[in-house]
Amino acid sequence: RWGLRGDPILWQMMVDDMAKHPLPKDPSALRKIFDAVFRDLTGHDLNTVPDHMHVKATHRPNGGMSRGMVAGQFWRETAWPLVLSRFTAKGI
Repeated sequence: RWGLRGDPILWQMMVDDMAKHPLPKDPSALRKIFDAVFRDLTGHDLNTVPDHMHVKATHRPNGGMSRGMVAGQFWRETAWPLVLSRFTAKGI
């Protein structure tokens, strides 16, 4: 489940940008890449990102009142743990 309407758009942007990096060998290296890409795309650090923030790149016409909004809490508590669990499940 997504936090706000901009989260799926930001997710795809994260996927696209992270694909430009070689697959790291350990979770701490993955976290550095994830943090850097998140910061580049949002202008916020994942550890201190507000629970609701506007990210211009996720703004879509006719998105309603929440257009361009992403949920920092979703990224800290759901997205990053999901990425980490998928990474570790692959046994890398």
